[in-house]
Amino acid sequence: MTSASHRKVFDSSRTEDSVVYLRQDVIPPLGGPGRLIGPQTLLIANDDLPALVEEKPIGDVFNNAVITFDLDKSGGGGAATFVDNDDNWGIGTDGLNVKTFWNKGVLGHGVRVGIADSGMDSTHPSFEKLTAEKRLKGFAQFDRQGNQVLQKRPDGTVIPDSVAIPTFGHLHGTHCAAIIVGEGPDGKDRGVAPGAELVVTRVLEQSNTGSVAQIAAGLSWLATQKCDIASLSLGWPGLHEEWASPVKALLDAGVIVVVAVGNEFDAAGVAKSRSPANYLVTPGPTDGLLIAVGAHEQAGTVWESSGGETVSWADVTVLQTDGTSRQSIFASQPPRIVPGMVAPGVEIISAAPFKKYLPLDGSSMATPHVAGLIALVLSHLRSSDPGARPRTAAELMLTSLKDLAPIGLDIRSGAGRVDNSALAHTVIGP
Repeated sequence: MTSASHRKVFDSSRTEDSVVYLRQDVIPPLGGPGRLIGPQTLLIANDDLPALVEEKPIGDVFNNAVITFDLDKSGGGGAATFVDNDDNWGIGTDGLNVKTFWNKGVLGHGVRVGIADSGMDSTHPSFEKLTAEKRLKGFAQFDRQGNQVLQKRPDGTVIPDSVAIPTFGHLHGTHCAAIIVGEGPDGKDRGVAPGAELVVTRVLEQSNTGSVAQIAAGLSWLATQKCDIASLSLGWPGLHEEWASPVKALLDAGVIVVVAVGNEFDAAGVAKSRSPANYLVTPGPTDGLLIAVGAHEQAGTVWESSGGETVSWADVTVLQTDGTSRQSIFASQPPRIVPGMVAPGVEIISAAPFKKYLPLDGSSMATPHVAGLIALVLSHLRSSDPGARPRTAAELMLTSLKDLAPIGLDIRSGAGRVDNSALAHTVIGP
């Protein structure tokens, strides 16, 4: 459950609290144990869990684990090294070649992208136009207990989320946000959809740690922000149902949820995919889609640390409030390969706080590329049909994928990488 641009060390620690997702027919206890941190979602002390026991289980219980992630790999290896400002190759001809859209005036206008990460430095030059044009539409920060960290004016009144100023706990969120919407005054190629709107939730802290409740509260907030697309460059290696409820809320709202699959393919002793990227979601006809993303290099080959696995949840169980367990909600789904696709994600130069620039590697960097590309497609569709759905745009992108070796759907590259020429021809014509 941390940023997905680095790998190898995940240190999870149990806490004295648990997150309880109540069943939809259960009225949350008023004045009783626990505190609501989202729809039908309680944070409750472990010692108070017995107070929820009734004749039948009323919800699912997950420890509010805190996970710390060692940032040990970036920009081709070693410690992070700042660089001079330069173009992001991921949006150029070796990547998504998004100027085929830009040259037609398609920049992402009329589309809203949400991001859950470590916040962002909105004073960076890459966000100058975003803030000047008032396309930064909301910000909310959450702590480890799922509390929103409210911003207040000098007179003590609360500043609404819609005008709250983003804060950041780590450079990761700034880097990812700029890949989506960055557009500096220097003429460098930065973000995929520089005309899109952005909403930001900060759910990771300075040491790049986060808790189950923190992530859950942030995702629940995103589900209220009228997003078309959500970019989640975070994940917890293994099969963890902890965020299935808020992810479902996003999908039920028609949001396209783009998630980093992780960077553990060449790491021993670690699961090869992360949750929520490995959630086996089968969408209904009006739902959004969940798209798991891996990373490819500038040469077009899959990055050595990127990959996934054939995921089965058949043996996963979830604790309930009465002490019994149930099968995972994904247990009935047939095994499925993740990731679904790959995108540019190696040595991606993007913004870092305090007006700096940094190259980073990983599925974290690939994920906002995909989110931004879907925003471009949707923006074009809405220019002629204001009611165009995010899912239509996502499906057009998915049908444009070109296979990478080995032939067929595989655990390294999924269905492949975007064939932008084919996508642009289908969406905007020759």
